[in-house]
Amino acid sequence: GGFKKTLLERFPEEEKAINDFFLLVEKVDKSFLGYFGIMIAPLWLAKLLVKTGLVNYFTDFFKYAGKSHQQTLDELTDNQDLKAVLGYCYGDYGTPPKDAPFMMQAGLFSHFENGGYYPIGGASEIAFHMIPVIEKAGGAVLVRAPVTQILIG
Repeated sequence: GGFKKTLLERFPEEEKAINDFFLLVEKVDKSFLGYFGIMIAPLWLAKLLVKTGLVNYFTDFFKYAGKSHQQTLDELTDNQDLKAVLGYCYGDYGTPPKDAPFMMQAGLFSHFENGGYYPIGGASEIAFHMIPVIEKAGGAVLVRAPVTQILIG
């Protein structure tokens, strides 16, 4: 993607670290599928797979779960500027890289791999454009109104 290309242009001497970082992001992203498979398995089966270590044949999720984002960056590079850039979005989940699992950052990088979108005028535009639809269907949109009952049906 564009972000990786920009990183390679700005940090040409860190090509290996950048490529390795994005390869790890891809591996972590793929590991979530196996994790979700374990999560929907019967509890007895999930416990058995985890206890015996067989879970690692289905997913690398647990391998990545125990490593902080900072540990991962420290293993990839000594370049403090590159580490800062690769750890910048920890503010999205509120935990600094030394305390956050690498999986959290990898999930964000994967999620925004093709960019992100934001409504022109801000997030409130979504609600403002929903109001006429709700009112047309016979509903009402009230702000700061006391609620005593919610009707469903």
